[in-house]
Amino acid sequence: MFLLKNKYFYFLAAITIGILLGFSIWGYLALMNNGGHQSYEIKYIAECFIFSALLATSFIAGLFIFLHHRSVKIYKELDKMYELFDRGNYYTQNSFKKLGPLGEKIIRINRHLITVNELKTKKISSDSKIMNFLLRHTHEELLVLKNNGIIVKASKEFYDKNEVDKEIFIGSSIDNMVEKFEFSNIFEEMNKGQVVALKRKVFLKADDENGAIKYLVFFPIFNITNNLSNSICIFVSEGRFKKYKASMNNDPINENVYKSSSIMRKISGLFNQNMP
Repeated sequence: MFLLKNKYFYFLAAITIGILLGFSIWGYLALMNNGGHQSYEIKYIAECFIFSALLATSFIAGLFIFLHHRSVKIYKELDKMYELFDRGNYYTQNSFKKLGPLGEKIIRINRHLITVNELKTKKISSDSKIMNFLLRHTHEELLVLKNNGIIVKASKEFYDKNEVDKEIFIGSSIDNMVEKFEFSNIFEEMNKGQVVALKRKVFLKADDENGAIKYLVFFPIFNITNNLSNSICIFVSEGRFKKYKASMNNDPINENVYKSSSIMRKISGLFNQNMP
């Protein structure tokens, strides 16, 4: 099975056919110049030579034409498949088999990709259940945020201590519940790996006009490509808040904050302590 670029294919065909034709003409002329005009036997050999050479050239030219036609057909079939995939439709294995050995290889690659995707899906599902387990069992008032400040999850402890409507609360922006706060302002700090601690008035209910002073600590969460994908916001006591602030002043990168964080210690030993 061949898939060649047109310019390379045409160049190869022209060079091959040109060499064969040149060799045919050179051989014929060489034989004719060495007695072909006087000897019928040499002339016969020369004519047989050029006839055979022209047949070989015609066969090679026909082979190139066949390969070009086959290559164009495969490209068209692949373009058709791409359009169907792009629209959300899928080809059957029989359609791939039309491509011959190439189709068989695509089928094997597709099966491998499906297997890898299933394993990734299972891992994501497992990680999600682990996170939900941790959120149910941790004793921290904890929020999980997207990298734009949208709240995606909250711990059971948070719901127990704060009467909020889960359906309205999840999916809302933390900007709307914290006074004088914009998530974008702390994004750059967290993107550098820094933990951010803030003292702010928080309004957890739409009809809450007074709010309450809360101590918030934001932890950055990075994905495999080292990009900030999520953050965790913890509501802490005033004492813990002061410890975070002191640690941050002593260590700008805040690695010690992670090590000394009680939530991190609790999560690391959570399965041994709380597994049913």
